[in-house]
Amino acid sequence: MIYDALKEKRDEVAAKARDNIAEICERFGARDAGSEGEKQTAEYFEGRLKAVCDDVKTEKFSVAPDAYFAWASIVASLALLSFVAYFFSALVSILLAVIGVVVYVIQFIASKHFFDPLYKVKTSQNVTAVKNPSGEIKNRLFFVAHIDATKEWTLLYRLGGGAMDFAIISSLIGLVYLVGANIANWVIVGGLGASIASGAMLIVGLVAIAFLPGWICLYFLINPKRVIDGANEDLSGCEVALAVLESMKEQGVEVQNTQIGVILTGSGSVGQRGAEAWCERHKNDYNDVPTTFVCLDTLRETEALRVNTKELNGFVKNDASVVNLISKSAKSLTKGALTLGATDSAEFSRQGFKSASITGYSQRCPQYLHTRYDSFDNVNDKCIAKAYEACVRIVDAVDNK
Repeated sequence: MIYDALKEKRDEVAAKARDNIAEICERFGARDAGSEGEKQTAEYFEGRLKAVCDDVKTEKFSVAPDAYFAWASIVASLALLSFVAYFFSALVSILLAVIGVVVYVIQFIASKHFFDPLYKVKTSQNVTAVKNPSGEIKNRLFFVAHIDATKEWTLLYRLGGGAMDFAIISSLIGLVYLVGANIANWVIVGGLGASIASGAMLIVGLVAIAFLPGWICLYFLINPKRVIDGANEDLSGCEVALAVLESMKEQGVEVQNTQIGVILTGSGSVGQRGAEAWCERHKNDYNDVPTTFVCLDTLRETEALRVNTKELNGFVKNDASVVNLISKSAKSLTKGALTLGATDSAEFSRQGFKSASITGYSQRCPQYLHTRYDSFDNVNDKCIAKAYEACVRIVDAVDNK
């Protein structure tokens, strides 16, 4: 059993991972999507993978990283303009509110490329590596993590997860409220033309003042000038993925019939753009044998380690067979839905690949998530060791199917 040969490496792997993460943060600096730091980190991992794999390749793709967060200020502006227009023109107000809802849903909830043509295009990259088994290839297993780090989520850093949730949720509720208020105005007053709100409709409009704080907060959603270390999101995932292959090499362990691979994506923090590019490029590849994708992201809290059944705000369902495989082989992991946010698995699952993810953070938005507290000195050795152990068990389970 592979697990029996590698289980004693847990603590050593965790300590080495912590040292590697510190080195990456210090050597390469900011690793935002499409940056030089992201590129240098990809080259660093590529070098390590070449020492333990049979085939390693880097594939470049174009990305407009600033477009991902553009929805926040655009939605805020549309909401405020719709609020002001309500008191003078119901038609203008409802149009602005509806556009705001559409932008919110398409760009934030569905994570589409709505604004990409309006922003500067940069070059990012994915690194793919595979190690062949000693015998015939009957299965394939990929561990996936993203290389880049996000720009700081200012509201989360300054005011905590509650303020973040308030701004994101109340801003949408406020837009929907304005749509409803204008429809009521249309039904009661009898038109959507230009008219000064008065009486009951004036009061209805003034109630929307309650949503002003949420809309204004959206302008401060992120700090465009500060990129976090991303030690846990997602250097922790990268290190665990590589540790499986590196420890196998060190111990002289071979799998019998499973080709083991690692995919390190770029631009994961801006809507899983690297995973999307990989899936589009390889949609007709790797169909020769059953292929499983296990995505690793934010491995920080041991008690929160789980396999995710759903992602992307609950709108994407991960493959049930992969979820069950992970859950049965790594029994220490809980099973649940990632109701807020997404990993690369959301894109793999959305495009039809058999994928699920392992994460290790509380969904109550811990203070280090997407903030400067996600630094190299905030790495949890025990969580990394437990995640590594789970991945080794998964290798055993796939190879012995």
